[in-house]
Amino acid sequence: MSARKWLSVMLLVVGPLTLTTAQLQPQDDEYEVSLDLSLSAGTEDISARWNEVPEASSYSITWTPEDNGGTATVNGSSNTQYSIKGLKACTDYTVTVQAINETDAGDSENANATTKAKDSLAVKNLTVVNDKNDMTVLLASWTQPSKPGNCDVYYKISWNDSINAMTDEVPEISNYTIVGLTPCTRYVVGVTTRTSENYAVWQYQNATTGSLDLGLRADMDEISVSWSALSDATTYNINWSPEDNGGAGSAGSGETSYNISSLEKCTWYTVTVQAMDDANQVLCSNNDSIRTDKDLLQLSLSAGTEDISARWNEVPEASSYSITWTPEDNGGTATVDGSSNSQYSIKGLKACTDYSVTVQAINETGDVGCSETSSRITKAKDSLAVKNLTVVNDESNMTVLLASWIQPAKPGNCDVYYKISWSDGDNTKDDELTDISNYTIVGLTPCTRYVVGVTTRTSENYAVWQYQNASTGETELLDLSLSAETENITAHWNEMPDASSYTITWTQVDNNETTTVDVVNSTIYTIEGLMPCTEYRVTVQAMNDTGNDGCWDTVKKHTKTNAPESFRAESIKTKKVTLSWSDANTECQALGYQLSYGTTVVNVSATTHQYTVTGLKAKKSYSFSLKTVTNSGESENVSLTISTKVDGVAIGVGVSVGVLVVVAAVLGYIYRDKLRCSRETKKDVIM
Repeated sequence: MSARKWLSVMLLVVGPLTLTTAQLQPQDDEYEVSLDLSLSAGTEDISARWNEVPEASSYSITWTPEDNGGTATVNGSSNTQYSIKGLKACTDYTVTVQAINETDAGDSENANATTKAKDSLAVKNLTVVNDKNDMTVLLASWTQPSKPGNCDVYYKISWNDSINAMTDEVPEISNYTIVGLTPCTRYVVGVTTRTSENYAVWQYQNATTGSLDLGLRADMDEISVSWSALSDATTYNINWSPEDNGGAGSAGSGETSYNISSLEKCTWYTVTVQAMDDANQVLCSNNDSIRTDKDLLQLSLSAGTEDISARWNEVPEASSYSITWTPEDNGGTATVDGSSNSQYSIKGLKACTDYSVTVQAINETGDVGCSETSSRITKAKDSLAVKNLTVVNDESNMTVLLASWIQPAKPGNCDVYYKISWSDGDNTKDDELTDISNYTIVGLTPCTRYVVGVTTRTSENYAVWQYQNASTGETELLDLSLSAETENITAHWNEMPDASSYTITWTQVDNNETTTVDVVNSTIYTIEGLMPCTEYRVTVQAMNDTGNDGCWDTVKKHTKTNAPESFRAESIKTKKVTLSWSDANTECQALGYQLSYGTTVVNVSATTHQYTVTGLKAKKSYSFSLKTVTNSGESENVSLTISTKVDGVAIGVGVSVGVLVVVAAVLGYIYRDKLRCSRETKKDVIM
């Protein structure tokens, strides 16, 4: 049957078959992707990278083991890397990355990586002792450092006797037994650690196998010898030299001391002790030297800056003591009489100088007894301050200052250190050198004012600092100065020879808004429209013809506060006056007011706007001044002049007297006129 006929039969039997697009797609929630995940590991981190999946909206990252695992999400299809932090060194991690779209999760891929080894730390408290039961063994122990992650820590131990050196390396130990060593031999034992190829800092300790620990003590004509016992020794041989007065002796296994007598006084002897086994073989030996009569004087020295005090034990047989000191250029001799006079102070020495002092006992016949010599260095004497410090700029380099000074006298043989410091107000640096009289300060900021200081020391104590101000750059700086009023600041500066203009910039100290203007052919500029009692930072910078920046200077200044307003006299009496005023400051916070008259100054609180002045004199003129005081300074004065009234009693008396005078005058005129009229009447009658 043909395919067409077969299909016709199927359509008749099954009926029409309809397949949708969704039925042709995979029905699994996941979609197949190829992430190609790769990992790179550090000591405590792993970086993961993978291919971009365009359909993904994010990626899920998971890592194990459980005790140090975690999860993270990276958003965006093109964000195809992630760094996993805070991991443990030397640890196997499995990292899984899965692409996720807005509705489904795609296939995931995982990869494995092992974090790298982290360098280990040095051991602490290394101790090495000999084994008292075995002269060929040393016992080393230490405190282990903290383990870096899961890394195996290897401990390397080394030991050498300056001829042969050996090492061993063992993991995770805190002690080690070194065997097969040579008895009575000093060894240097070292211990270090590693997790990879890098070793930590070595720690070292000296130790000696089976030491005899020889001790010597001398009197006038004998030497006492002592040593530590060795368990395997059957006898101890003792020998002493020089040959012309040498000898030998022995001691049993249980003995640890021997006394050598009948020796020459004031003579050096070398004493050797040998520990012998039962086959008469030397197990261990040790030797030391001492002089008879060594401990007789027991000379001790103490030094000052220019003196040394010598003390010694009294020698009963001595009639005097001879003291000698060197070096030759400052040496000398002295004699101290009497056996009990056992100290002497050597004066006039030089500071920081090594002196050798010898004391010798002398008897009545002039025979010289034993002498002892000791050395001491006189202490450092504090140095003096430098003189004539001068600091100038280098005219050929705007970043250099040249400092020079006169060195103070050197105290004895002390090394004098000179410390130089320089500061621009924000940053301070210093340097210290020996025996110099000048210093070049480099790498400075051009056109900047510096404070340069120089001091000296011979020990820890510094002399008084000497300071000098200097500025880098031009020999004539701008030297900006500001004068302020309530709403303006006037800037003044020096003229710069090469400047074609000056740029003035100002801003409030607590505000970043900056205003800039250019000034030509002038070294003065007034900035107007400012706020009262406000701090401004003003910068003036010189500019040349090519527009390049030159020197600049910056100064801060507060504008003044406004003066009080409506200053007037509310009432005027004979001996007092009440004054009032109002506050004109809206931007400034007044701390108070200061009222002045004559030599009197009165401070008035900020909340008070009226004050009564008492104790004045009547009929007298007074001038009052008032100003506001704020954090930013004081305002200008406002003034007022008034006159106190005439005393009330005096006015009454004056008026009364005046009235009486007027009345008397009027009555006098009336009486006169009456007399005149009377006379004229009588005259008419007679006629």
